[in-house]
Amino acid sequence: MIKKFNAFLERLKYTNTYSKYTIRLILPILNIRKRKRVDYALSIEDALKNFETLNVLGSGPSLNKCNFNKDELYVTTNSSYLSLSNAHSFVHIIRDGGYLKQFLMFGLKYKPKLLIVESLYTDKAPLTHIANYGVQALKKYLGRRKFDYPILITGGKPFPYLEFNDSYILKNQFLKDNNLQWHDSNSGITIYSYAIWWANIYGHIKNINVYGIDAGQGGEVYFNGQKTKSDHVAMKDLNKSKMGVFFDNCQAKYKFIQNYSYFKNNVD
Repeated sequence: MIKKFNAFLERLKYTNTYSKYTIRLILPILNIRKRKRVDYALSIEDALKNFETLNVLGSGPSLNKCNFNKDELYVTTNSSYLSLSNAHSFVHIIRDGGYLKQFLMFGLKYKPKLLIVESLYTDKAPLTHIANYGVQALKKYLGRRKFDYPILITGGKPFPYLEFNDSYILKNQFLKDNNLQWHDSNSGITIYSYAIWWANIYGHIKNINVYGIDAGQGGEVYFNGQKTKSDHVAMKDLNKSKMGVFFDNCQAKYKFIQNYSYFKNNVD
């Protein structure tokens, strides 16, 4: 009975989707919890050092092709980090509002070397995507809550007790300078583009392997067999077209990218 209950809690806390009603019921509980401000101890450069290979993990079915290696670093987003364990080194990136709420409620199941929250807050595009709710949630909850891993917020507008950096802006400028047409529409593109940027500014990174960024190819399911929503942004034709151009350009320019995903695979 206890095992079944624990399994139920596990599914509730760490899943691919959340009911908006569940979020509305649980998130306010954070208001009454005693919290301490976030501790910071690690930069992006520190998190990536000593690793020659970055494995970029989306949540699609081709993620199951990955042979996990404890000596390599993983770049994850949304639920893809659940394919790992505490024995693996990974940097987790959140740029989706739903997964931000999930994180605020329950944290992460496994401990990353670094968590990056993509606020997408710039002077030219204030409060995009995660929008006002997300930024206010970051200010309200992360600024008073203590985690046992470092958290960085990208963007240009700092809040008290939160450490912001300009990675989002610098990454976009790098893509522009290299004539890489970029369409920031989903989390898969975000982790893909970050890995490429990091490989170019940190010379010790020699290889990028990509899994699970499938855009509906290989089945409209996640790596764990759970079905995706039919209207998922990553599966829309316009999005796939723009993603395709970006992936083609990157993989033609950078031969160190090995894409094992079903979408724009350049290996199999």
